[in-house]
Amino acid sequence: MKLQVQSGHRGPGNENKVLKRKPRVQMALAALLAVLLVLAGCGKQSPAPTPTPDPDGPGTVGALTAAFECVDGDPVVNLSWEAVAGAESYSLERDYAVLAELEDAVSYTDATVANGETHTYRLTVSIGESEASSDAVTVDIPYYGCSQFGHRLAAGGTSSYAVAADGSLWSWGRNSSGQLGIGTQTPSEGPGQVMGLADVVSVSAGYAFAVALDASGVVWTFGDNQIGQLAAGPLVEYRAVPGRVDGLPEITGIAAGEDHVLALAADGTVWAWGDNDDGRLGIELDHGDYLDRPAMIAGLEDVVDVYAGGGTSFALHSDGSVSAWGQNWSGELGLGDAIARTAPEKIPGMTGIVAIATNYDYTVLIGADGDVWAMGYGDLLPNPSPINEYDPVLQAGLEGVVSLEAGYEFVIAVMEDGSVMGWGYNNDRQIIDSDVSLINPPVTIPGLADVVEVAAGDSHSLALTADGRVLAWGSNDYFQLGEADIQASFGFLPVDLPDSVAQASAGSHVLALLDDGTVWAWGSGEHGELGNVMRVNSGTPQQVQFPAGTVIEKVVAGESVSLALDSTGAIWSWGDNGYYALGQPGVYATSEPTKLAGVGPFTDMALDGWAVLAIDEDGDVWSWGYNYYGQLGLGDFSNRQAPTEIATLAGASGIAVGLYHSIVVLSNGQAWSMGEDSSGQLGNSAALDPKSNVPVQSLIANVVAAAAGTSHTVVLHDDGTVSGWGSNSNWQLGDPYSNRPVPAPVEGLDDIAQVAARNNSSMALGSDGTVLAWGDNQIGQLGLSGVDQSHDPLEVPIPGGAPVDEIVMGLRFSLVLVDGQLYATGANNHGQLGQGRVFERGAPQAVEGLPPVGVP
Repeated sequence: MKLQVQSGHRGPGNENKVLKRKPRVQMALAALLAVLLVLAGCGKQSPAPTPTPDPDGPGTVGALTAAFECVDGDPVVNLSWEAVAGAESYSLERDYAVLAELEDAVSYTDATVANGETHTYRLTVSIGESEASSDAVTVDIPYYGCSQFGHRLAAGGTSSYAVAADGSLWSWGRNSSGQLGIGTQTPSEGPGQVMGLADVVSVSAGYAFAVALDASGVVWTFGDNQIGQLAAGPLVEYRAVPGRVDGLPEITGIAAGEDHVLALAADGTVWAWGDNDDGRLGIELDHGDYLDRPAMIAGLEDVVDVYAGGGTSFALHSDGSVSAWGQNWSGELGLGDAIARTAPEKIPGMTGIVAIATNYDYTVLIGADGDVWAMGYGDLLPNPSPINEYDPVLQAGLEGVVSLEAGYEFVIAVMEDGSVMGWGYNNDRQIIDSDVSLINPPVTIPGLADVVEVAAGDSHSLALTADGRVLAWGSNDYFQLGEADIQASFGFLPVDLPDSVAQASAGSHVLALLDDGTVWAWGSGEHGELGNVMRVNSGTPQQVQFPAGTVIEKVVAGESVSLALDSTGAIWSWGDNGYYALGQPGVYATSEPTKLAGVGPFTDMALDGWAVLAIDEDGDVWSWGYNYYGQLGLGDFSNRQAPTEIATLAGASGIAVGLYHSIVVLSNGQAWSMGEDSSGQLGNSAALDPKSNVPVQSLIANVVAAAAGTSHTVVLHDDGTVSGWGSNSNWQLGDPYSNRPVPAPVEGLDDIAQVAARNNSSMALGSDGTVLAWGDNQIGQLGLSGVDQSHDPLEVPIPGGAPVDEIVMGLRFSLVLVDGQLYATGANNHGQLGQGRVFERGAPQAVEGLPPVGVP
């Protein structure tokens, strides 16, 4: 018999309720227990008959029942049975060993059990020399037992999390900041176990980090820490494995916002850390705009739960009242205005609330009878409003809600019958399989039943069913649905733009400079790199706005960073400022192009990942951003917030940046490299194990241009030949041999005009406009149909057979420019092909490879 525990995300003083169900398994029972004494002729007592089951059932032999429950916070198993006429004694066994010998009792409490155990009980009745036993009754005690526990599912921006039934934590999806906790920064196409955690009882996820709570009340964090989200101090930029948060009392509940965390202690106090923009921590800080260690929020009492949204914070009190603080752009705090609060403030008139969902500019409240109140941005309310609502408004027609979760701009709600409803923006089918972009009023999501919990990310949804399965639907641009299928092209397709293209660049997104001087962007956009204030991915080009009079002459795109060089030699930057790649101190991320002050004028720039190099008009080289491998060439491994001159280099004519190393080409034909050298990518044959933070000369001459992939380099010589060195894991050096630290020619290439490299792939453009490619092509990034990888440069088919003017390589996709028309091939997981939607799924489907999740 399996007993279920029913609980939500509860605070102190709320015990888990136990569903005391009687066993459904029929007992094998004996009905005749009276002892008949029949005297034989010899006067001896005949043997008592063996008790037999009563065919009419349900039987007797005590009718043993067993139920797990919590008593004073400890697990116990309560056993009871019916008295048997004539019984002389009862023997109660646990796991087929005698637990207790009893005479006339009809109940017994086994208080020697522990969380996570499974026990089998049996009752034996003795009458004289006869015995009868009940069928065995098995009781599973959940591993979380009587511990406080909350959410079994969480959805970060583009990552997913689930707590398995054994207390292990599993994750999948995007992992750029180590937010999956699996020890790497590599995205995961399917569920993988988070390292080093056991007995997890609740999980919550921010944009690029996660928080876990274990059964002992300890909080663990992993992922991005640029603004204190991990409470790991100022020196940790990110953490790919969980680390314990020190300085906290015993914690019973956790909630992660976009970049801040709330933690509820067993004593009812609330603690916070992370980003304090708009006062979302509820703590006055002496300096800075974030907190990298936990601190207690003053003025909160009788708190039973906490909730955090994009920039909002809420505390639920034992009387059902609600305190709110933080961001309040659209009235989402329900305090009657759109003014942010830096300290908790009670929402007037609200009592009887049992749960809250909040994210960015809207909030939804559930009342004790399942009714719903909402405030904030009008489009996102269950009853849509043409204006923002600054006070909580009762939502008509939505009743019987038991729990809900708020995604970026949508809500998923569990109903009392186990069905699920949703409303809000549906651009990635995160609500239902429909082309309708805004779903309102709420609709029932087909294909979902017996759901006990849901989670919502930026553009994907998760649901946990009563049998422990996790279902996922919505966007899969970072594998957050737990599968690898992504939309891709194995041949070049045209990108529709309003004018001819003069120059383009690609990272995880694309920037295109048109002949009319405008700049257009598409692909990954969640950090503002598309120049779009909505900060969402786009599968279609959209214009980037610059101040009037700005004339852009070159654009460069990185993983989540955009740069533009104008006619005055000034560099503009926008997107993610992780590791300071924007060169703008004090900026976290921005969608508005901003001019770098006090430096330049520049003539060229290059970037990959978060490292940037630029050449000024004197031929001097400047660098800034990510420098863990010394790729900035500044003699140390410290990141740089602003452009810094590399004093040891002068007379530069070209630059290239790989993921972890950089190359500078001098006007005398020399190539100098710096950064990681684990695969020989510095090209100097020296054992620099594993990196160099100063430029070293590569053993090559007569170089006029260079390109860099993840761990390899290709260069173009003044005679039109090509050489390469570094990693050869996918034959990106143009031969089938191993890695090499010494440059060697790429055979079969001559009269080449341009080289390009990205990830583990390489391309070359001939003077006649033909394109040749080699290396990794598993997702079509080289435009070679039917070829996974090649160690020989192969000619790439070009639409119409026209000569190519320029080649561009992005992250697992490529572009070619033909007479002003841009064509793209390869991965489209962010919409970077400019061909519309990325892979998505509008119907819930089970996440494969995930163990059963602990069902509340």
